Amino acid sequence: MPFFAPSVTTEADAQFSFLEQQCSQLKITALGLTDEQARSTPTVSGLSISGLLTHAAQVLFSWIQQVRDPSLEVTANDYADYNRRLGLDGMFDGSVLPTSTSPMWSPPSRRP
Repeated sequence: MPFFAPSVTTEADAQFSFLEQQCSQLKITALGLTDEQARSTPTVSGLSISGLLTHAAQVLFSWIQQVRDPSLEVTANDYADYNRRLGLDGMFDGSVLPTSTSPMWSPPSRRP
């Protein structure tokens, strides 16, 4: 079954296998969707398959950059360049972050 991670033997093997399984799961989820379907947000969360794929590509790309240069410190400003390099122009670039006034954001409930 494609959604189950395989058995592993070492910690490094576990991390790589889990990452590979998660990426495969995203690809399978998006398989056959139209652009409109991939960008749709059918729940109140505002997440879309397209947004999740974009986020995964950005994170994986930043990890690779950090492996190439361990002294690199990735900031939100780097995502616009990453999107350009990945062919994701027009996708989330890190320049707008949720705020407490955003309708999608709600503070955690507080107990008395």
